Amino acid sequence: MVILLRCNDLNPDPRVDKYIDYYESNGIKYKLIGWNRGNEKIVKKNTIFYEEKAVYGGKSKNIIKKIKWGLFLIKELIINLKEYEVIHACDVDTAFPALIMKLFGKKIVFDVFDWIGNSNFTSIRTINKIIKEVERFTAKNSDYIIICEEGRRKQMCINHKNIKILPNIPVLEQENVIKQKHLICENIKKFKISYVGVFDECRNIEQLLLFAKNNNNIEVEIGGFGSLQNLVEMYANENENINYRGKVNYNDALNIMSNSDLIYAMYCKSVENHIFAAPNKYYESLMLAVPLITTNGTLVGNKTLEYCTGFVIGEDYSDLNDIFEKNNLELIINEYSLNCKLIWNEKYKDYVKLFMENEYKKMLGL
Repeated sequence: MVILLRCNDLNPDPRVDKYIDYYESNGIKYKLIGWNRGNEKIVKKNTIFYEEKAVYGGKSKNIIKKIKWGLFLIKELIINLKEYEVIHACDVDTAFPALIMKLFGKKIVFDVFDWIGNSNFTSIRTINKIIKEVERFTAKNSDYIIICEEGRRKQMCINHKNIKILPNIPVLEQENVIKQKHLICENIKKFKISYVGVFDECRNIEQLLLFAKNNNNIEVEIGGFGSLQNLVEMYANENENINYRGKVNYNDALNIMSNSDLIYAMYCKSVENHIFAAPNKYYESLMLAVPLITTNGTLVGNKTLEYCTGFVIGEDYSDLNDIFEKNNLELIINEYSLNCKLIWNEKYKDYVKLFMENEYKKMLGL
């Protein structure tokens, strides 16, 4: 059996869903352990939840809670010791506690959703240094490491013989979950921008909301949750062209993005970790044939520029404004949309299936 650990409520979690689909399609026994940080009771198949309220993106405010979470994981791993052979741990806050189970001959797969070594988790330098060393120690002592972009090797700066690449590619087939995407007409009156994800202070969400408020030719469809949720709700209540959809499931998120003209995926380079961001949105953009708006000087920005699949801009309000002052914007968006479809079909459509059948199967010892 495989036991998969993730420091959120798994509801939804597109990357984890890839593994669940593989387990169920191949008759592999599995169990999930997640953290329900909200007030609502969550029931999910084969899942144990740690129940304690906490804010996503809380960083140092969550340190004590993260320690308690780690102790909970160790307890559950010991209780279920005879049931599993492989621990699939997502990020350091699950992989580090899981290392103890190597003493009992358990195999550790460290899936690096987000490498925190380049970010400052607290305002205290000594604590940040300890966290970074813990992460490096965890990576070096795991049996396998999965990263989501080749560019993440440079970020991690470690030597390990078993590093595998699984990008954040959507697991669902386009035709099963979305409406057909049509090229936009020339001389349209409004452009629709979508954002579905976590509302934190380092995604330039405030800029998008303010821009929509000041431009009636822009519509924003926004869904998700996080520390800026009150701000999002306020803008949506005060502006008819901003529609807040709440927390949505993954299929609904894909439909929101599919029915937009552009997908918003901005990052803040002041957060060093964001330079190496490898978001689902990049691959969802390709699959849905909807171009991105993203940040220059980042990993996702470089890939978007390389294949001409979206607009790569700075982080100022004026940079966003410049996009919508371009002549023939409809034609540019249509060209980027066609490029998205081409790159998806050539490079990524079958990537997940091949990874699971080859690399991941070996990790599980099957």
